[in-house]
This record gives sequence, structure tokens and C-alpha cells, in this order.
Amino acid sequence: MEPNANSADVGSKLDVSTDPKQMRSDLRRGANEAVRAVRRVHGDGPLPTIPVEQTNDPDAYGELFLDRVTGAAEKIGLSTTARSAWPALTAVHEIGHFIDHSGLSGAKSNPNDFETAKKKTKTMQAVMQAIRASKRCALLQQHGSTYLLRDWELWARAYVQYIAWRSGSSVLKAQLDKILTHARPTTRVRQWPYDEFVPIAQAIDKLLMSRRWASRKKKPKNPKP
Repeated sequence: MEPNANSADVGSKLDVSTDPKQMRSDLRRGANEAVRAVRRVHGDGPLPTIPVEQTNDPDAYGELFLDRVTGAAEKIGLSTTARSAWPALTAVHEIGHFIDHSGLSGAKSNPNDFETAKKKTKTMQAVMQAIRASKRCALLQQHGSTYLLRDWELWARAYVQYIAWRSGSSVLKAQLDKILTHARPTTRVRQWPYDEFVPIAQAIDKLLMSRRWASRKKKPKNPKP
């Protein structure tokens, strides 16, 4: 997969601060690696431009902030308080929320309707069906992980793994491997083993091509497990 030549550059829609007083160096490196990786895989439609900033939320590695009145995406925040072992993956995760909320799922005019639009988009439905058919979802249900089983969270975590696979980023792959081999089962279960993720990646390929955000000039190779 590679960006469609006629699509916009998703990286141009993310304003990552270069001021060391406004963003810690590890968070800035993670955000920039995320932007580079996404640029290698796909473009985007008419998305708004939003800043990527440092936040101090102790309970979340990252967050997509929305306008309380309009529901539009305002900024992506990466937390300095919640010390993440995978800052680049966190940035990709929030980019996944951003593009889902702001256009990929089919909601162009009203950001508040993105969940409804998603249900009407056959290619997005196919992605969610592939995700929910995986054994990982059954394990999450056993762990009682209600939040992690919500559609937008499942999508964002699948998008993270997809970008790590398709971009060829050694940084993202190393951080993904940290999750998949983590000592805590509740952390490992958040991402998918190789065999389980293949059909999910193929469904996301079709979704991006259907939106004309990506093109397939040659068959994409899945990374070796």
C-alpha cells in the first residue's frame, strides 16, 4: 500500500510543536515518527488541521480533544505524566481516532455523526467484523474490558498495528513487540498476534482504497512474525 497520488498529505494536517518548552523531546520524537509512518501508508481526504501538544493527564498516554459545542477535533494530546513505553504508537493511536472522527468513516459534514456514518460504510463495517471475529476480542471479553471493546478503541488499536506493519517503521515495530510480549496479559491482549491480524490488515487495505486514500501498485507484504 502507498498513498494515493491524488489524496492530501495526512502529515500536513498535524502540527507537531518544535518548541522544547511546549513538548518533551521523547513525545516530539514519537509524534514525528508517527507522522512519517502514516505518510508512507496513506493520504487523507478533507481533514482539518489540528495541533499535536503535550498534556499532563496522569490517566491516559494520549487523547483526542473535541470541541464541546461542535464536536469537531481540536487537538491531539500526548501526556507527560503517564510515562509510555511506546510514545510513537500512542501518537499513531490518536491519529487513528482523529481520522476516524474527522472523515475516514464517512462523516464529512457533521463530526458528531461519525459513529452513525461508520455503520453505513460497508468497508468500515468489514473492518469491524474482521476485528470482532478475532480471538483477541473474545479474550478481551473474558477480561471484562468493556472500554477496550468499544468500536472506536478497537479501530484505533487496529490502525496502530496496521501502520506499524505497512509503514516498515522499525520504531513502531519494536514498540508493538513490547506490547505483544509484555509480562501483563491485560497489556498483551490489546494487540493481535500475526495470524489473527492478517485478515484485519486486508480489510483496512480495502477501506483505505475505497476512500481513495491509498493505492495498491503492488501487493503489500505482511511483516514476518
